[in-house]
Parts: sequence; structure tokens; C-alpha cells
Amino acid sequence: KVSDLSFRQNLIGFTDSTLLSPSISDQLLFVEHTGQLVGYTFDGGIKSCFGTTVVTTGIWHSAVITFKDNDKMIVYLDGAWEAEVAIGTRWAGGDRHLMGRITDDITLDEVVFYDRALTPEDVLQYHQAQFGV
Repeated sequence: KVSDLSFRQNLIGFTDSTLLSPSISDQLLFVEHTGQLVGYTFDGGIKSCFGTTVVTTGIWHSAVITFKDNDKMIVYLDGAWEAEVAIGTRWAGGDRHLMGRITDDITLDEVVFYDRALTPEDVLQYHQAQFGV
């Protein structure tokens, strides 16, 4: 649940504990100050995809990002496809996940990791099960 859109709100990311700056990370999912859900990765170059639906503040949402190396990164909001971008092989140097930042105004519930890229059907079924729709 995002409470404030006056600045970017990080939902989840991946970083390396040996890096001097915690701002250096990869495989991010965040809500931009415009309200767009954004997926970001680095595969030798910066790749981003921007959703079109504005995230409503103060209510729960289902936000999903999937990656498949040498294929694509896709972001979903509330069970629906939002955006995708072709990617190569992602950076694999990280050793920890980040949930939000100390300055973010978000609440996270049920962060789930899978060892595969979910299909659009998987994402919709998960959303329907969580929200009873």
C-alpha cells in the first residue's frame, strides 16, 4: 500500500552487500512519483518498463515483476499486465533483497519469490486468491 506519491516509493530490489552505496541495486520494482509502477533491471545496459495505470494511494494493490533472462521483464498491477521490455542476462552479483527504503511511505504484505517467471495466468490467479475477486 503506497501512502504518498510526492517521491518515488521503492517496493523491492536486489543489491550486493559489498557495494559502498546501497543505492546501487538491480531488479527493482517501484512506484514513480507519477503513480506509475516501474520495473528496472541491468543486463549490461539499463532496462526499464513503465506501467500506464496510476497506483491509487491508501489502498492495497498486487504488484508483480517477472524476469526471464534473454527474454523479457514484465510488470503487473492488480493481476493485469502493465508493461514489458526485452532483456538479456541480468546482473547476478547481488546477495540480498531490499524491501522499501527508510524514507519510503509504503506498507508491504506477502512478498513472494519464485524460481521461475510467472505466467500471466499465474499472476491473475494469485491476485484473485489474495483479493477474493
